[in-house]
Amino acid sequence: LDISSLTSTVAGKEVTDTKGIYTLMITQLLPNGLMGILVAALLSGLMSQISGALNSISTMVSYDIYQRYKPETDDKKLVKVGKISAGISLIVSLALLPLLNNYESIFNGLNDIIAHIAPPITCVFLLGIFWKKASAIAAKYTLWAGSAIGTVVFAINKLLPTSAIGQIPFMMMAFYLFCVCLFIQVGLSYIFPVKHTMESEKLYWESPLASLKIKGENGLGNYKLLSILLLVLMAFLFYTFR
Repeated sequence: LDISSLTSTVAGKEVTDTKGIYTLMITQLLPNGLMGILVAALLSGLMSQISGALNSISTMVSYDIYQRYKPETDDKKLVKVGKISAGISLIVSLALLPLLNNYESIFNGLNDIIAHIAPPITCVFLLGIFWKKASAIAAKYTLWAGSAIGTVVFAINKLLPTSAIGQIPFMMMAFYLFCVCLFIQVGLSYIFPVKHTMESEKLYWESPLASLKIKGENGLGNYKLLSILLLVLMAFLFYTFR
């Protein structure tokens, strides 16, 4: 739930610049010693996020992609491939910094980028769980086509901001891209029908309500109770900051 757009006014007055609020609170409200501890915590958290992302990228490229097509590759070669992929991803992320600086906030920038990347992944995931006719070949081509379409649309959005595509809000664009990916995967699933096995039939739900049949844990760890609490919390936040 994105509630950032709901907080554009405070006490009836429009907030024009919110970028420096967090920094201002740190420098004005915290004593010097505690300020240093907080900065160290922020830097360590940032380094942890970067390290985790690079490690995930290198592992995915070396094991899930490279080794799949070259299964005879030894561990030394896989480590080298992982290092190269991590270095390339770091360079690409640095190259994206000027793009993020063009946004009002990093939050808006990240959400805009994710809105063009997530639709094919979400579509494949949802159909793979809820629709038994979704095939692996259709999912693969949907990921390829959806990623390509999202990249092209994102480029048009930035290069031609006054065009019809450039005027669409990123959240609506995510919905439109999802619908396109949905159409692609459904169509390809009928062209390349799935042949289920006993194992694959256990991977999808018979109905969207199938998960409710699972008993779950007792007490506060029950997923049904946690889901209800989450919905109540989201409704409360939306009503509070509307």
